Amino acid sequence: MKSLLVWFLLSIQTVALATSPPVVPLPASTQVRSGADTELPERLVVSVPDEWTSHVEFLSETVQALTLGKHRIAIDDQRAPTLLIKKVDQLENRAYTLDVSPEQIRLNASSLKGLAHGTATLVQLIGSAEDGRLPSLQIEDAPGTPYRNFMIDMGRNPHSIELLKETIDLLWYYKVYSVQMH
Repeated sequence: MKSLLVWFLLSIQTVALATSPPVVPLPASTQVRSGADTELPERLVVSVPDEWTSHVEFLSETVQALTLGKHRIAIDDQRAPTLLIKKVDQLENRAYTLDVSPEQIRLNASSLKGLAHGTATLVQLIGSAEDGRLPSLQIEDAPGTPYRNFMIDMGRNPHSIELLKETIDLLWYYKVYSVQMH
């Protein structure tokens, strides 16, 4: 099911990060910092609120498939986290902030939708990372439109269930909110 997503993520060519990171759609605000990049460890320790654990498990599968098993995500509240995910109620419903520094990656969101957008951005950054190194940056993002929709015309072009599942996984990657099937 993830084969289309993994193929696409691995085929993305690295873009020079001097002006903006290779993230689609472009975030509302991006600051790329000069200095040391963040090296992704083989085991990314994550601290996450309990209600978002299942999404982080999905993220773990995606990162592992994307990096061909080189990087794994482990939820562990006993160790210092590499990825710190926090629920911040002051953010808008689908907004998120992502701060990548050499010390830690911090992702803040107020809702599961915001978390999904933030993790999609993180996956895009990991997919374009050279040698497992992420640029030091800060992103603040919220959707510019009330919804993003994708229509699939099943009447004229029937698709397999497997292709539909892969398409929906890919739509998460681009932060598309809904699928309309004709």
